[in-house]
Amino acid sequence: MTNIVKHAHASIVKVTLRGSDEELMLTIEDNGIGFDNTTRKISGSHGLLSMKYRMQAIGGTFQILPVFPHGTKVVVWMGLDLANKLATLE
Repeated sequence: MTNIVKHAHASIVKVTLRGSDEELMLTIEDNGIGFDNTTRKISGSHGLLSMKYRMQAIGGTFQILPVFPHGTKVVVWMGLDLANKLATLE
């Protein structure tokens, strides 16, 4: 949340966690300045890159979407079997 306020200059952040018998999905959406929608380049954003690499490493999926007219939506999802395995590691 700190990075959203600091880098995106967002005033509103919506966090949604949804689950089913098969998958878990986390959505983080803000009304900040967003990204260049033509490239969707996140190379300068270490926090987002870290999230992306962590999800890839464990077999999850990470996606960044533009929110019009301003903002960004980050969607992370994984199979519930993977989520249960991660919960037992803590």
